Amino acid sequence: MRRRSLAFLPVVAAAILALGACAAEPGARLTVVPTAPATASPAQTSAAPSMTPTPTRTPTSAPEGGAPGADEVVIGCAGGVAAVNADGGSFLVSDDCTRVILGGNGVTLRVTAAAVGDLAVQGQNNVVVAGEVSALTVEGQGNAVQTKASGTVTVRGNSNTVDVASTIGALEITGASNAVAAPGVGSKSVSGEGNTAP
Repeated sequence: MRRRSLAFLPVVAAAILALGACAAEPGARLTVVPTAPATASPAQTSAAPSMTPTPTRTPTSAPEGGAPGADEVVIGCAGGVAAVNADGGSFLVSDDCTRVILGGNGVTLRVTAAAVGDLAVQGQNNVVVAGEVSALTVEGQGNAVQTKASGTVTVRGNSNTVDVASTIGALEITGASNAVAAPGVGSKSVSGEGNTAP
């Protein structure tokens, strides 16, 4: 009887090894809901902002206006929120959104929507080009963001660059070596070392 009970051990060992190969891989997962590009409106076909930040990376082959570039993944705005969580890649948000969230590293994101509430950039070495946003929050390191306008700008982290083409209503910077450029600012709070602000 003992001999028969040990005969199934090789089968059990093979099953354990086979199931072990099904284990989840480490790293962030990206959920992307592609949408068909919408017909560009006159507001979306205007030229991209003329500001030129000094990011650690630069945007790649993105056409002007709202049309997606050859290497861009179009992100929809389900429930008013567009979210990108990735390591690398180029993405486009062209729908009006209450909130756009970028969490990742080495991502290029264009936001060409006419109306965006909050734009949150988290991670490092991301490049973001956006139109007008109500509020901009940048957290992390080495991110470069340029917008046409933003009512409030909050920068937390190190070595981030933010260029806003119009006057900022309220600015808060914490961290080190962050640079914010704008023609003016209503109120500001800057703490940390090596930060620059208008």
